[in-house]
Amino acid sequence: MSEEKPKTVVKSKKIACYIDRLPPCNNACPAGENIQAWLQLVKAGKFKEAFEKILENNPMPAIHGRVCYHNCETKCNRAQFDSTVSNHNIERFLGDMALKEGWTVAPGAATGKKILIVGAGPAGLSCAYHLRRFGHEVTIYEALPKAGGMMLVGIPAYRLARDILDGEVQRILNLGVNISYNHKVDDLLAEKEAGKFDAVFLAVGAHIGKNVLFPVKDPCRIWDAVDYLREASINTPPKTGSRLVVYGGGNTAIDVARTAIRLGVKDVSIVYHRTRQKMPAFALEVEEALEEGVKLHFLRTIVSLEANTLTLSVNELDEKGAPKPTGQTETFDTDAVVLALSQIPDTEFLSKVPNIEVNANATINVDEDLMTGSFGIFAGGDMIPFDRSVTHAVGHGKFAARKIDAFLAGKHYTRPLKHEAATFDKLHITTTEKTPKVEAEVLPAGLRIKDFSEGLKTISKEDAVYESKRCFSCGNCFECDGCYAICPVHAITKLGVGKRYLIDTDKCIGCGKCFKRCPCGAIVMIDRK
Repeated sequence: MSEEKPKTVVKSKKIACYIDRLPPCNNACPAGENIQAWLQLVKAGKFKEAFEKILENNPMPAIHGRVCYHNCETKCNRAQFDSTVSNHNIERFLGDMALKEGWTVAPGAATGKKILIVGAGPAGLSCAYHLRRFGHEVTIYEALPKAGGMMLVGIPAYRLARDILDGEVQRILNLGVNISYNHKVDDLLAEKEAGKFDAVFLAVGAHIGKNVLFPVKDPCRIWDAVDYLREASINTPPKTGSRLVVYGGGNTAIDVARTAIRLGVKDVSIVYHRTRQKMPAFALEVEEALEEGVKLHFLRTIVSLEANTLTLSVNELDEKGAPKPTGQTETFDTDAVVLALSQIPDTEFLSKVPNIEVNANATINVDEDLMTGSFGIFAGGDMIPFDRSVTHAVGHGKFAARKIDAFLAGKHYTRPLKHEAATFDKLHITTTEKTPKVEAEVLPAGLRIKDFSEGLKTISKEDAVYESKRCFSCGNCFECDGCYAICPVHAITKLGVGKRYLIDTDKCIGCGKCFKRCPCGAIVMIDRK
């Protein structure tokens, strides 16, 4: 009887290897949030830990869950499978829970360094928060009687409830941030010297309207959009009569129009020189404005205003899709006009500061460290030539804080290198089941326009957990055990919850089954050494 020969195991020239890739949601977030990480914590029911994970990069999740334009969802890989993960609804849920539960954070150990921040908007508040976490003393000079900046005077309460705004601002101030209200800085260098500040961060919002020029004769009331929203938010509601025309196509124009509807203006129209497809306003905001009775007039440009009559040029699209006049005009009767074209920050207080370059649009130039040409003076948010949003501003504040912290220590902060992108083609989705995304409840238009209460509801805890489970965890192992179960030679060892797995490269035969089984693309095949 012959002995049975042992089976010969043929090994490939490749072996399996675990890697971490950069999820598209994380990569797209202007605030630099590790979205995938806090989604996994929500999935496990660890809500406070998820909140704390967000706060590593963004101190205002309840605000961002409401006003961020969720770039992360635009890039979500799940959109190529069924529908994106509703990150903003989950973030809003976490932010609201944190306010309800009174979750707080603590400042870092005192360093003895003092920083002045000019402006208590999203960039300034974010910078103050992170600098206090580093242990530095922070003082904010704010021209308005309350903190919030453009979040307070530029975003209507129906989009951002004031108790939510106040709650998240207060959590930052509770870290020990000093703030001086109604304090408009006129001479920056004098303020810096008087306060013996070691560094300065400029975070003044774009509060000045950049008006268009067209002929007027005995005109009806003309408002700038920022002034209109400021008055509606913190002063006496503007009186514009029963007919209002808003000129512009961005989010500010939509905010003005929807605010006017809530203030009782019967006939509200938006005039925009391009098509609806080219409107920079967020699509959902446009839809809700239409539901609420706002009228949209496209391919129209204001030519003149005489008394209550606007003369509009009728445009058409040229061969490149750009608007051009047709030579035809039409008239439009109104009681007031709001110009919502663009806004610029006030930079007059920098006139005595040497080496600061102010551009034609009133932004100032900064280097890669967000430092201006004046040593020790940094800037971000609306003050620099960059995309403008609350989330971008918060990202600038965080980055500036890290740069300022390094600057004060005589060092240089460098962003960590990014991992390889986890694009959809690198995933190996193992399910064919399509799951609907959670949609937050929206009040009917008839109820929304009655007052400035929020028209969108926060989702439930159950919905937040359900929605977080829809995350593919693109590029990063979430311990599904797929590789462990499929390995034919038992080369993979489980290391315990949260510790992932270990591949025994001596046992690995390079068959690639684990690579093909990994749903999130966290395994690659590399050359055997």
